[in-house]
Amino acid sequence: MSAATLNTLDVCNMALGFIGTRTIGDLDEGSVEAIQCSLYWNRARRAVLCDYPRGHPWSFALQRKTLVTASTNITTEYRDWKYCYQWPDDALRICAVHGVGRERVDRSVPFLVRNIRTTSNNTTTATQVIFCDLENAQAEYIIDIQEGDACDPLFYQLLIRKLACYLAVPLLKNNQNKVQEIEQLYDVAFQKANEQAIRGPVTWEVARRAVLCEYPKDHPWPFALKRIPLTPVTQPPEKYAGDWKFCYQWPEDALRVCAVHAPGVGREGRVVPYAVRNIEHEVYYGSSEQVILCDVENVQAECIVDVVDEQVHDPLFTQLVTYKLACLSANAVPDNGENAAQAENIYNAALQRANDRVVQENLKGVARRAVLCEYPKDHPWPFSLRYIKLEPELARDRILLAKHGIIYGGGWGYCYKWPKEALQIRSVHATIEREEGSVPFVTRNIFGESHLGSTKQIILCDVPDAWAECIVDVVDEEVHDPLFTQLVTYKMACYSTAQANDNGESATRAEALYNAALQKATDRVIQNDLHEDLRRMDEERRYADATDDWLMSRT
Repeated sequence: MSAATLNTLDVCNMALGFIGTRTIGDLDEGSVEAIQCSLYWNRARRAVLCDYPRGHPWSFALQRKTLVTASTNITTEYRDWKYCYQWPDDALRICAVHGVGRERVDRSVPFLVRNIRTTSNNTTTATQVIFCDLENAQAEYIIDIQEGDACDPLFYQLLIRKLACYLAVPLLKNNQNKVQEIEQLYDVAFQKANEQAIRGPVTWEVARRAVLCEYPKDHPWPFALKRIPLTPVTQPPEKYAGDWKFCYQWPEDALRVCAVHAPGVGREGRVVPYAVRNIEHEVYYGSSEQVILCDVENVQAECIVDVVDEQVHDPLFTQLVTYKLACLSANAVPDNGENAAQAENIYNAALQRANDRVVQENLKGVARRAVLCEYPKDHPWPFSLRYIKLEPELARDRILLAKHGIIYGGGWGYCYKWPKEALQIRSVHATIEREEGSVPFVTRNIFGESHLGSTKQIILCDVPDAWAECIVDVVDEEVHDPLFTQLVTYKMACYSTAQANDNGESATRAEALYNAALQKATDRVIQNDLHEDLRRMDEERRYADATDDWLMSRT
């Protein structure tokens, strides 16, 4: 939408047209209509400039200026504020107060506007001042505009209707219904302006951020996840303290907080309960902010952040953003409900497909890990075997566990942490050479004070510097055995049909297929082992025969 140029005469005549009276050729012509237009013109213009959505001022009327310090003797009534500034001469309304040199995207500091009355020589003077706690502050404020200045077309429309509201009372004294009708027209236009300002311009950026936040709550886009240490709030409002011990600032670049983690390394660390609150100071302007409350110190938040680089976007994400942009664009057009509903249906269908894909990927991961662990115990999949050096458990954790009566038990000499990547431990060895045989070991689940809300596995044995032969998860399907892929498919079917509402028939059939395939896999391993034994026996027999022939030749 292109900008408009403010033309006083045009606005006045269109306002007069709204109320059905004759138009004017000049504001100074002396007619009743011209007199009323001259009387209300400034009031209507300034009202629309100041009234339009408080949180979204007219950009064409915004001014930024460094504030001038007011005389110190007027601050005595407001001792809680550190600084007092003069009201800018050209300001209609103060929108925000910032530090010098800061961009508008930075958070405004709290401020208070007051009329201070002073008496001198029996004369009382009212002075408007601005209080805040920031030195060398700048104010962002609305200024008045004049004939010929560029403005928003929406502002033009609202100004016409606002002026018509003012003119209707004196010019339509005997037509109260018409006056109410004009006031309603202004209210409707103002409401639409409010909605548009709150929604903001329909852009790719708005759609992108919406999809980042809406896509499956429990499975956020991996490319948009970021781990951010939280900054404590030094003096949180008491009314939000409650039972929470710690209060943290909302991360500046976070769109959504997915989880809060206790101190530690790795995303696998324990998640702690938390709450998000909007803290609004009841008296001050520009002080609305979000905080995060929890009971753990030095926490980190796992957040969704905006990712502009389209190179790292998931193709499904790009498709969803396109559909979301269509929804926002259709909703922004008046009387376009049919197209808006159609766009919403397309977006919701795509979002459902995205949800289903996540569910399937998670289900496939669960099934894959199950097959890796269930497949013949004595003959694991070769592609999933790893030989890992075990890490000793810390002594301080032993002490904490002992306080809870939890001991490692059985007189085991050494305790090791469970390898992070291990699904299952097959054997434990005393040396780096696994062929030298395994040693006895046991695994335990422990619950300790240092790991609240988490189950932690340990490995117990009697050898120092132990190694473990582990089964690990292997995502790369190119190295999978074809029989393994078939078993994972059957296992997924077992999980999917377990919820079917058919008295368990589907689940039973799926389990039968899986068990039959698992039996085939077991038989294949047994046959392979049998063939290997026969081959070895045949080699030994051939070697023995060759040895006998050699001995016979020597005699």
